[in-house]
Amino acid sequence: MVDIDRGLAGQSIADIRLGLKAGDFSAREIAADLLARIERFKLFNAFAFVDEVGALAQADAVDAARKRGEVAGPLAGIPVSVKDLLNTKGMRTAFGSKLFVDNVPAVDSACVAQIRDAGANIYGKTTTPEFGHKVLTDSPLHGRTANPWSLRHSCGGSSGGAATAVALGLGPIAITTDGAGSSRIPAGVCGVYGLKPTLGRVPNYPTSDSFNLMVYNGILARCPDDLGHGLAAMSQPHPGDPWSRHFPPLTTFAPEPSIAGKRFLLIRRYSNTHLDAEVEAALVDGARKLEAAGAIIEEFDGSGFDWQLDVARRLLRVNQASRYQTVLRERRADLDPSFVRVVEEANQIDIVTVGGDMLARTQLFQRVEALFERADYLLTPTTSTTALPIEQNQYGPLVIDGKPVGSLRDEWYPYTIPYNLTGHPALSMPNGLHSNGLPIGLHAVGRWGDEMGLINVARIMDRATAASQMTPPALLGEKLS
Repeated sequence: MVDIDRGLAGQSIADIRLGLKAGDFSAREIAADLLARIERFKLFNAFAFVDEVGALAQADAVDAARKRGEVAGPLAGIPVSVKDLLNTKGMRTAFGSKLFVDNVPAVDSACVAQIRDAGANIYGKTTTPEFGHKVLTDSPLHGRTANPWSLRHSCGGSSGGAATAVALGLGPIAITTDGAGSSRIPAGVCGVYGLKPTLGRVPNYPTSDSFNLMVYNGILARCPDDLGHGLAAMSQPHPGDPWSRHFPPLTTFAPEPSIAGKRFLLIRRYSNTHLDAEVEAALVDGARKLEAAGAIIEEFDGSGFDWQLDVARRLLRVNQASRYQTVLRERRADLDPSFVRVVEEANQIDIVTVGGDMLARTQLFQRVEALFERADYLLTPTTSTTALPIEQNQYGPLVIDGKPVGSLRDEWYPYTIPYNLTGHPALSMPNGLHSNGLPIGLHAVGRWGDEMGLINVARIMDRATAASQMTPPALLGEKLS
């Protein structure tokens, strides 16, 4: 049955599969609906590039193959967008930068190739800040991307376009990247599901640094099951990614998810002194819902735990600087000023400090592993408040009630950062609406390789909250503001 608000393209993967099989609609009708909806919601600026001709041609190929009786791939006819940081064969990949406005890769990134091989209709690239360097989605090339719940608010970043697209029904899943929360933060503030897999679960190739990865290829979806369908399609080992080789296979999710007896550590604060009262109440309420499903909840004070946020910042910065020093020297005027600041900041970090940070990364992994001796999952807010104003500056403070409370890293999104260092899988799920009308995110972290366990947690929460049915005002025909 078609979801009236989200159209054909915004249905779940399971519903699209059933509709195609029953002949209720064709792959071309899905693609045509999708393209019309992209135009309808153009004001949100979710896309860096849309391949209209290619989307229809791919859909026609699926329909023709079905008429011939050929066995379709698991994602045949499913519209899938790809973040503008991942290579797409024959489709412009600009990395949100004026420097790459004419870049058309000859090959796909490994995870994109796997999704394509599963039959997905790769139709467009979602917006991102330049080189994905910040948690707000704006760039000199594409401008600002708005939150699907409010044009006056940011969609987060750096996978902001992906989150906006999924929330507006522009395909059931979107392929993303996550360097410090870049999949989970936009998911949290846009009211969708966002997964950062375990290090190595999804191949990262090509990449400039295979052995010190902090950036993961992830996935966003409106429905928890679709995270699993998408992840299964893009998690085959790749010889170019040493972390992905011989990775344990994914287990399928059970028809009836269960968390009976599973232990959760509920953590209210990390480095942040501020936590919005409604966000905290939603966290506690989410824990109670899990408890009602059989989980065991224990509180843990995270404020005294060293989450190594500065270590993550420095390691990201030196990696970015090593890749973009020449770009900065030759094309400075064309770059986002906040990206220039990122690279210049790295030039002030000495090599001994970096060496110590690499050791600290291992130590953090070991200490987080110790937490998992006490629990199966960690449970936190995704961000300490809801979406920020669309004019928010990356280097500006988080402002609450007119008062600056600290940096965004320390005060708004400390919850997502540590697991890019440790490699643990983590998932943001919708957890109701704030009185300001914006979504609240709930963040769960699991043991290495337990993506399906996290998805089961999300499935149980979705049954309790009906979060996958939350509908942004724009889908109800309300006036955009």
